[in-house]
Amino acid sequence: TQNDRYVLDAPSKGGVRADIGGYGGPRAGRMGGSNSIDVTTDDTFQDIVDSGYPGDSIIITSGNYTLSSPVSLKEEQSVYGTGIEDVTIKVTGTNAFNAENTTVFENFHIDGNGSDGIRANNVENISFKNLLITDASDGLDIDGSTTVVAKNITFYNSTTGIKSTGGSSVKADYNIIFGASTGFSNSGGTMDANYNLFFSNGTDLFGSITKSNTVFLDPFFRDVGDSNYLPSPNSNAIDIDGTKEAGAFEFYVNSGRFTSPIYASASQTA
Repeated sequence: TQNDRYVLDAPSKGGVRADIGGYGGPRAGRMGGSNSIDVTTDDTFQDIVDSGYPGDSIIITSGNYTLSSPVSLKEEQSVYGTGIEDVTIKVTGTNAFNAENTTVFENFHIDGNGSDGIRANNVENISFKNLLITDASDGLDIDGSTTVVAKNITFYNSTTGIKSTGGSSVKADYNIIFGASTGFSNSGGTMDANYNLFFSNGTDLFGSITKSNTVFLDPFFRDVGDSNYLPSPNSNAIDIDGTKEAGAFEFYVNSGRFTSPIYASASQTA
């Protein structure tokens, strides 16, 4: 089956389900669990993906990256950043990533620079979570893809936050869409949207979208001018459902205790 492991002298690094005869699949030719591969600013991103196996986790370490062409993943690969504030990927080509079946994108910032963020075309089981996508054309461009989840994403100043076409099925929850021409757009498929916050958009929702608990209020980012998209204490994204935040960042308050040694005053007598 797809999840079986087999031992071969040259295990497959292909990206299709039937790449080794009857024992094909993303994990064919392997023994044991998936690998974790670090990407640094010294690496060529696509080369790192190509050197890995389907099912591997690609860890983007702290730094600023530039992608002049989209990185195409293999099946079941996941891309994790070490932190939204630590990892920024600037797009200078058409888009940053092309999703494959059962891929995950989590915990980093995409500066779309006028291009698309991530494209998912004719794939299934895709997860986008805890992402900051700024200045993109389409933040997420989803076409002909099913079982797509977009959760806790902050979209800022993009043409469209999520664009869904071609009979896709999308579930979009706990997102912030600020300053878009169109927040969510759906054509020819299904989109289920819950606990999303829209503000200062040309059109918040376009097409057939099943929505609930939608908020149309200012998220009160701390300092957009300084690229700080954390929620201020008065943010309407905080506890949007009573317990959870909308958007990529959790609200937190630093607290602690200061302990000082005991000082005694000494009196002097003449």
